[in-house]
Amino acid sequence: ILLCMDHLTILNQNAGNFNWSEAFLIQEILSGSKGSVHATKNFFELEQILKRHEDNQPEMVGIGGGDGTVSRTLTKISESWGRVPDRIATYSMGTMNNISIFSEVHSFWDKIRRKIGLRTSPIKLAEIISESIKSEEPLKTKDIALLDTNGRKGFNIGFGIIPKLVWLYYGNSIEHYQ
Repeated sequence: ILLCMDHLTILNQNAGNFNWSEAFLIQEILSGSKGSVHATKNFFELEQILKRHEDNQPEMVGIGGGDGTVSRTLTKISESWGRVPDRIATYSMGTMNNISIFSEVHSFWDKIRRKIGLRTSPIKLAEIISESIKSEEPLKTKDIALLDTNGRKGFNIGFGIIPKLVWLYYGNSIEHYQ
C-alpha cells in the first residue's frame, strides 16, 4: 500500500477497445489530481510525451491498452527515463488484457458496457486513483515482477500451459508451480 502523488496516464488510440468517450471521462476524473492524461496514436507521440516528463518523472504511470501496449510503453519509458516507475496502473482497453486482471477491476463484461454506455473498469480504476490522490489515502497495490527480455519490458502473466512451460524451462519443477 503506497501513497500516490503524481501520475502520467497514456492511452493508446489504436488499442482494440479504445474509445474517445471513455478516454475523455478518464481525463476528466483524473484532472483534479497532480498529473496528466494523454491519448497517443503512434510511437513518435509517445516519445514526445515521455521526453516532456524526463526531468519530472511521475511516481505512477497509467497505461491504457492491451498487453502489447503495456509492454511497448514500458519499454519506451525505460529507454527514455532509464527506469520504470514502481507504480503502474493498467487500463484494460486492448484486445488482450491479461495484465489488467490484477488491477481487480478488469471484467470481460467491459466490452458490453462500452457498447451500451455503462461505467467500465478503466473508469472505475481512474476513480480509485483519483480518490486516493485527492484524499491522500494509500493506494492498494500488488507487486508483480517486471521482466526484461533483451531490453523489452513486460510481465509474465498468462494462464494455462504456457506459463507452466516457461516455469519448467527455467529449471523449476512442476511440483513447485503455484
